Amino acid sequence: MFEGEPSSLVFAHKNVNYLSVIPRDKEVPTSEGSCLEDITYFSNTNRENHGFLLDQSVPEQDDDIIFIFQGGQKIRVNCDEIELIVT
Repeated sequence: MFEGEPSSLVFAHKNVNYLSVIPRDKEVPTSEGSCLEDITYFSNTNRENHGFLLDQSVPEQDDDIIFIFQGGQKIRVNCDEIELIVT
């Protein structure tokens, strides 16, 4: 760890109304599973689409946030608010 680097980041989701966890790719080593690759947003009207997601840096009203891990796992959440806690 570098000087001044946070030891952890926590995304606290408030008033969650949708949660979906897409399993990791079994062909990828489990060591890859805990490394976050990307965070993006996607329309909540197209929740069946997990394979092709476009990067969207700013959410639109009611969009889902999607956490994508290097091992292929995706966590998709829709909530009222997300608080980032840095320690």
